[in-house]
Amino acid sequence: MKVRLAWVLVLAGLTSLVRAGDSPRVQEAMRAMFMRIEAQNDRWYKDGDFPRIVQALRFQSDLYPESEDVLTNLGWMLSNIERDPETILVYAAYRRRFPNNPNSPYPEANHYFLKKAYDRIPALLEPSLKLKEKPHPNSYRILAHAYDRLGLLADSERVWMEYLKLLPNDAPAKLNLEKVRRKRAGGK
Repeated sequence: MKVRLAWVLVLAGLTSLVRAGDSPRVQEAMRAMFMRIEAQNDRWYKDGDFPRIVQALRFQSDLYPESEDVLTNLGWMLSNIERDPETILVYAAYRRRFPNNPNSPYPEANHYFLKKAYDRIPALLEPSLKLKEKPHPNSYRILAHAYDRLGLLADSERVWMEYLKLLPNDAPAKLNLEKVRRKRAGGK
């Protein structure tokens, strides 16, 4: 109980410092605090104390809501302990918070891909392909595979072709494109 109260007091004090400005001392204090939380999270992870990690990540997220790392770590940890509804909320908040980041829909789409909810993926990832800055190659890969699994072979072929324009030497992508083309032609 004393340790938890101490954490709350430290975090509350640092929150008021952050509001006071972005001085180098405040930035250094925040870096030190986050490094301490990360070290503690590592210890809790090794001990299997995942609920405490989630709690610490929520604190970090409240203090530093613009941190992509904190939000994606929180979503990953929630998924890890099978708290899917919360995972989706975190990933959706991340996507909405960073609408111009072409990679912000990826964690949510990847979560759906792993759950075989392929029909949820196109609406998340298609808009990111149209942004000036292109998303990570994995966005193309899971979108093309999702279309394939949904039987939308023309869309799968289109995405593989777009991807290969960016990375023309990706041998597995070429093989996947050929596989989709064979399926479209009635083969396997």
